[in-house]
Amino acid sequence: MMSEVLNVNGQKILKHLVKNVLPNAKIVKPLGEVRNTTTYKKVHEDLGLPYRGKTYGISLESHGLRNMSEWAFDNGLPAIGGLITNEDRTENFLGEGYLKLLERYRSTWVDEIEKAQNTDWSPYL
Repeated sequence: MMSEVLNVNGQKILKHLVKNVLPNAKIVKPLGEVRNTTTYKKVHEDLGLPYRGKTYGISLESHGLRNMSEWAFDNGLPAIGGLITNEDRTENFLGEGYLKLLERYRSTWVDEIEKAQNTDWSPYL
């Protein structure tokens, strides 16, 4: 299987997450959660992306989130897309695509964001 190539849209989302969201993310291990994340809607606004999909999450997937996530997985990098959550902080606040990705990683949300915090992303920006 060929590795995913990070395209311009995926790189734009990655750069936004690394520079604007990751530095403020706080891991709360006892609760198994990450605080100070962003939302699918906010990423649309921050990057000036048009809404195209049934949800902001689906829309963002088409704007490069899926590409970025697959690229990171294929290259052994952490699932940094977990910094983007649904607006309502219910039990389904992590997107369905991200939850499926965590199964492939055989990891947890907190572990992946912690790994993302300890990764040097500069070569990919």
